[in-house]
Parts: sequence; C-alpha cells; structure tokens
Amino acid sequence: MPKQNTNAIDLAYRPDSYFWAMDSNIKLSSDIKGAERKAIYERAIQSGNNFLANSLIADPDLSYDERTSLGRMHPNFMVVSTCLTVILKKLKSHESRLHQRPKT
Repeated sequence: MPKQNTNAIDLAYRPDSYFWAMDSNIKLSSDIKGAERKAIYERAIQSGNNFLANSLIADPDLSYDERTSLGRMHPNFMVVSTCLTVILKKLKSHESRLHQRPKT
C-alpha cells in the first residue's frame, strides 16, 4: 500500500465562513425546498428550460398560502401547479416592472 502524504492537508485551516454562497448572495440548487421542486429544477436544467430553472432558484420556497393551497389539491396536480405558480410569480414581477414609470 502506498504511503499517504499527510502534509498535503492543512488540518488547522478554518474558512472565514461556511456559508460563502449565502454571504455572497449566490443561490444554490440545495436552497430549493421540497423534493418535487428539486426534481423539477433538475429536469428543467437537463431539458434546457433556463426560465423555469432560474425561477425556481430565484424563489426557492413556497409561501405558507401556496403550500396550503397546493396541499389541498390532488397530488397529481401538485407538480404542474408548482411550476405554474413559479412561472406566474415571475411573469407578474416582469409585468410590474414593465408598467413602472421611468424615473426622471
């Protein structure tokens, strides 16, 4: 068995923060709440649907009201409803920005 070089690992090293992504306001796929929403994100990435993937990353969790109303639906509709909720939220935010008057 080859001898391991233990000098290559600095066991005394401690990063300034273990939450570098959060500190830098970088969104990660691990931020997305819910197994189905994570699966939707993965499928969106694989299929090249960047709009949906970015929407899920930008809004990683559902509000209490959204979760409650989705929970009242049949489970077969939850995935579709989740996607539509994310897309509608994104469209509403774009629409509100389009209708804002330019600052003078």
